[in-house]
Amino acid sequence: QLSLRELESGLKSIDSTIKAEQSLMDSQDESPKHSVDFLSRITPFQQRAVQELKTMTDLIERVTSRVDELKRFFAEEPTSTSASIFEALLEFSFIVETSKEAHHRKQRALRRRDSMQRPRTAHM
Repeated sequence: QLSLRELESGLKSIDSTIKAEQSLMDSQDESPKHSVDFLSRITPFQQRAVQELKTMTDLIERVTSRVDELKRFFAEEPTSTSASIFEALLEFSFIVETSKEAHHRKQRALRRRDSMQRPRTAHM
């Protein structure tokens, strides 16, 4: 699993590569025919890649913001990772579920015990 920082690093690398390719495309003054053909095919791809990169960057910013909100809500250290927060949430969820199941078992046992202690009336 990638961390948010690794994703951000990857996106920055993609962004610099796209910008470098754009710079090469813009600097082509007298291009041979095969270069023009290549550029005519790669330009739409490059435009889509820029849009996808922007979408991913926006998504990472939103996720990072939400993780920071979780850190503040649970009074976690700013340096803690999102994985540690989610591990704590999963552990807490497991504890709650286990406690709920134990409570339901106790309630069923109490109902059974109460039903067994009630005097039975004969039906005539």
